[in-house]
Amino acid sequence: MSVPTLRGLRELKLAPQAKAAKAAAGWSPVHGTIFAAGMLLAAAGLAVAAYNFVFYRAYRPLTVDQTEAVVRHAELQRPIDKLTPLAALEEWKTEVLPGLSKSLDPDWILARKAAARHLLWSKVGGGMLAGGLLSAMATLFIGRGQKT
Repeated sequence: MSVPTLRGLRELKLAPQAKAAKAAAGWSPVHGTIFAAGMLLAAAGLAVAAYNFVFYRAYRPLTVDQTEAVVRHAELQRPIDKLTPLAALEEWKTEVLPGLSKSLDPDWILARKAAARHLLWSKVGGGMLAGGLLSAMATLFIGRGQKT
């Protein structure tokens, strides 16, 4: 194997300088910020959707209309046809009149409202998740220039 001397190395011609390749636009601070914000939005959306969907699933079985069972139970407790006229009047004054002045929703109606609220927030969380993922993915493809 032959090794050139230092003098031989100095006499070698220099290689021509290659033109510097145009640097492709890469990851900028704006891309990083949008990507991070999108991922945070997606994570928050996933948390909101999951949290509310768990409660929606818990309330869903409670939304069945129980009116018939409540009426049947009330009739078994105090059948109106077995009351004396004075007892019926007393029942009317103490149970029915105060009940008519208050607006109380049955439990299944309250459960329906809660289930609808949690379903709405689950959808909002899903929208946040989709928006965050779309914005994060957009930073991977948009505005980064062409690679040459």
